Amino acid sequence: MTSSQTPLDTSTADRAPLLMISTWTWTAFAIVFVALRFFCRIRLIRSTWWDDWLILAAVASTTAMSIVWTIYANDGGCRHAATLTPQQLIDTARLNWISQPLCVAGLTTCKISVACLILRLQSPTPWRTKLLVGLCTVMLLMNISVVTLMFTQCTPVRILWDPASAPNGHCIKSNIVSIMSQSASSYMAFIDLVLAIIPVHMIWNLQMNKKKKLAICILLSTGVSAFGFAIIKIVELSNDANHSDLTWATVWLFVWNAFEINLIIIAACIPTLVPLFEIVINNRSASYFNSRKATSRGGSKFSFHKESFRMRNHFDSTKSDTESGKDILGVKNSINGNSRELRVAEGTHDGIWENDNTNQTVGKGRIAVTKQWSVMERK
Repeated sequence: MTSSQTPLDTSTADRAPLLMISTWTWTAFAIVFVALRFFCRIRLIRSTWWDDWLILAAVASTTAMSIVWTIYANDGGCRHAATLTPQQLIDTARLNWISQPLCVAGLTTCKISVACLILRLQSPTPWRTKLLVGLCTVMLLMNISVVTLMFTQCTPVRILWDPASAPNGHCIKSNIVSIMSQSASSYMAFIDLVLAIIPVHMIWNLQMNKKKKLAICILLSTGVSAFGFAIIKIVELSNDANHSDLTWATVWLFVWNAFEINLIIIAACIPTLVPLFEIVINNRSASYFNSRKATSRGGSKFSFHKESFRMRNHFDSTKSDTESGKDILGVKNSINGNSRELRVAEGTHDGIWENDNTNQTVGKGRIAVTKQWSVMERK
């Protein structure tokens, strides 16, 4: 009785709803978060940098990947291989291979975007900069190698989805590609963990309320969930390598890929939405953020809550800028019509900590800039 029902169950089983709901729900959330991020960057902060454009490339890749998977599911790619026609097997295999570089591109760009965001926000710490640049460089080279090997492992390449089309063609051993793919996935899982830990380490050393510090750390460490999805994906990848029913088995691999990419995109966008939170919660206006712009080390301008950033410019360059009448931290170096000289003192808290070089005055008072981006005039 059971054996007679098995073919019927196999022929009607379809995981397309699972793939479509999982993929498009997460992709839609990612698109919304990226749109909100660019609203903050363009309309409020009026500044973009590499991290923004890389996250845009990531969401474009995951959207293209979702479209390919939709066609894949409609062609029967989420059903058992035994129920598909020969042409369906060829079409779904081709779409499977097309989606893989899109997936790798999405994973790579979103992780590098997070690294760029950390570099943009961090204090000048050489070891952290070298660590992030080194890890991302290795990841980029590794993923380029994997994608290159994917489409050069067989000659001609169409053997990958239609072996019968080239009986005289040849391929390298399939376990070579499998080992490289698993190695790249393991390394990217490690990157997820590093990118979740470093922001927490940065925030934990700041002087702020402990509850607020804990809340920010939890917020910034949401990317650690991507590490969990990456581990599950590695297990699925290992199981699928020896699976005879690939169309059925790879659906869960696609689902975990969608979870990982889109979750990283969302987690990368959350810290950039602070200006939007300020508008909603504290009733700030767009002009408030425009008046608090500051120049970053890379030349881009950005604004944020004062406890989130450090002053990037060297004090010498800041002095030269102010002497020429430039706008520093949104404040002109002109007080009471007098534009002589601006002295900058480094502070460690909201008060002013003066050094020996803060004896000059401008107009009626002194100006000092703290590490919390506070600009004050002393009467």
